[in-house]
Amino acid sequence: MHDDAKNIEGIRTAIQVAKGIDPADFHDFTSTQAARKMRDRIIYELSRRVSQADAVEAWQKLLATIDYMMQSDRYQFAADTLSGIREWIVIHEHCTDAQVQAVENILTGARIR
Repeated sequence: MHDDAKNIEGIRTAIQVAKGIDPADFHDFTSTQAARKMRDRIIYELSRRVSQADAVEAWQKLLATIDYMMQSDRYQFAADTLSGIREWIVIHEHCTDAQVQAVENILTGARIR
């Protein structure tokens, strides 16, 4: 099998493995250039899914940290702030960089006290 044909076949297989990408959309691979374009799209789609998974993991970790902090007397000075951040995260299933920074600042403030 010619190298270009191997590349195209490998990319077709990758498309079939990657969930959510319909191989029928890319049945017209006739050149290495088209195969490379599809490879780039697959890499983009998979990295986007990883980023989404990381974002979910981030807000869940922050929520667990806040829950721990709210149970500790050490962080009671920031109970209202933590409660507000927690409520927002639960509603939106997302956290912002500012919220992460606020929780980190509270952790640091508790260490200094």
